[in-house]
Amino acid sequence: PLKIERGRQQLANLCRNLPNSYVILLLGGTEADFIKFKGENELPDSKFFFVGKVNYEVLPLFWEKGCASIVMYLPTYTNNRLCAPNRLYLSYFLGLPIIVNKNNPVLFDFINSYQAGGFIEDFAENPSDEFFNQLNTLIIEDSAKERLLATEKNKLKDIYSSIIDKAPQVDK
Repeated sequence: PLKIERGRQQLANLCRNLPNSYVILLLGGTEADFIKFKGENELPDSKFFFVGKVNYEVLPLFWEKGCASIVMYLPTYTNNRLCAPNRLYLSYFLGLPIIVNKNNPVLFDFINSYQAGGFIEDFAENPSDEFFNQLNTLIIEDSAKERLLATEKNKLKDIYSSIIDKAPQVDK
């Protein structure tokens, strides 16, 4: 999680300006990478709770303790298509506001379309408790979750229908 492609510098900047009542729960990665990240960026231990690699099935147990989830990927990063959606949807369906980077169009559109969180760049421009206060007042309604599920199911049906429509007819 501490790679350049995952917003390493933005995470460091967030940490430097994080209100005192918050800490960053860091899941994934190695302790050696975490120590290096803190050292290179001169970040205090008090702003982090490092866990390391966590089995995917238990991620919700950690996220249920949070007040927001941070999901950042460069738009050109292949893992953006594989990993980000899992964390994005998991956070969303747990009702956690999501902090994303604006330069990823998929993440940007999701946050705007579903009013599901905020942008790390907005906090960087104006680091204050107000950013987190606004996140904490977000309520992700069950009806919004149901609409998202219906939309995604319809997209899959459309994809499969177009494939089936192109299949050759078999004479009986």
